[in-house]
Amino acid sequence: MVATTFVAATAAGTQTPTGTGGLLTSVTAQNMGTFDRVTFTFEKGPPNILSAVWEAGPAVFVTSGQPVVPPIAGAARLVITMSPAADEDLTSNPLVVTYPGPFRFSANLPNVTELVQLQDFEATLTWAIGVNDPRVTAVSQVLFGPSRVQVDIPHGSGAVQTAPNFTG
Repeated sequence: MVATTFVAATAAGTQTPTGTGGLLTSVTAQNMGTFDRVTFTFEKGPPNILSAVWEAGPAVFVTSGQPVVPPIAGAARLVITMSPAADEDLTSNPLVVTYPGPFRFSANLPNVTELVQLQDFEATLTWAIGVNDPRVTAVSQVLFGPSRVQVDIPHGSGAVQTAPNFTG
């Protein structure tokens, strides 16, 4: 099963009601040749993509409103919000951390520059993906086997759509 969200350079957020929720286990960024891919991998099923929007200007942490210092590298950022999702299992006693970090790291890819977690609160995760060229059309999708949210961001400039990869 796949749910795809296209994020054009001028688009607002979109709803993608697919996943049942999950625990974040890894965040990766890689150069796929003509686009950069950011993958959020989950156990216990993937979350829904609540929104994926382009933002410019100073980034802030969602729950505190405090600015991200230093600023996120790149000309703009794609902010993706997923729910229900967390990076620790609150149902276990004692609490089990499923994603110990990093919560901010450089990607140094052709378009993706940096990733920063902006929120992990009340079963909602928000991550900012810094980019050099926000004029592209990013594709975010929920995938299974393994459960993950995948975001593809083209290298080129202008509105370009990449074909989603439906392989598990």
